[in-house]
Amino acid sequence: MGRARSFAEVALAEAIARRARVDLVLKPVTPSTDKRLRSRFLGVARTGGLVLDVPVGARVRRVYLPCGWELGMAFPVGGFLLQTRTTVLDHCQFALYPTRRVDAVVVARPGRILAVNRRKQPRYEVDPSRTVVACLWPAEALISGGRVFPRVGRLKNFSREGLGLVFPTVLPYEPGTEMVLRLEEHAREEHRLVSAVFRHSTALGDGQWLAGFSDVVELGPGQRIGIIESLAGTSE
Repeated sequence: MGRARSFAEVALAEAIARRARVDLVLKPVTPSTDKRLRSRFLGVARTGGLVLDVPVGARVRRVYLPCGWELGMAFPVGGFLLQTRTTVLDHCQFALYPTRRVDAVVVARPGRILAVNRRKQPRYEVDPSRTVVACLWPAEALISGGRVFPRVGRLKNFSREGLGLVFPTVLPYEPGTEMVLRLEEHAREEHRLVSAVFRHSTALGDGQWLAGFSDVVELGPGQRIGIIESLAGTSE
């Protein structure tokens, strides 16, 4: 029999193996640094510390973390959102692949990890450098075969079954309306089609509106053929 492993050991092994995303909260915070940063687990250093990708912020593409700084960490494993604290130990060049090394930061391996929830879905902000255009149609209008021009926004955040999209105007739909979305990302070979339920539209204060969607389900080939045929119709 192998030795017994703690919850923290198992959770960290899972996060590293899956290269899970990790949200970081800094302490202290300088005026030029975002308080919250995004990173990703990469591996384990020879010293036993955890290796994270160089974090990025909303205003700064790459953020240098001095040794000794304290970090709050939040990351998903399975259906759990896990939180812990750690300290920056070092910086290194990590062998991401045999022929590729990347800049990375080494943090202390925490001995205690707290499971914040089991059912709630953590929501993640989209990297500001990654633009995902979202085209939106009411499902009923597509099913009826009518010609409907999409409303165009951009993806701001997401969870396992939810989306947050930013639009230049408030959406004129009732909460509970079924929608169809095409998420257009330049790097993908084909764009994703999903159905979702419109839940709310909230003013952001800068003239834009944040629309929330739940019950997101990807439309696979051969599904909802009426909707697919309507989207494939002529635009002339």
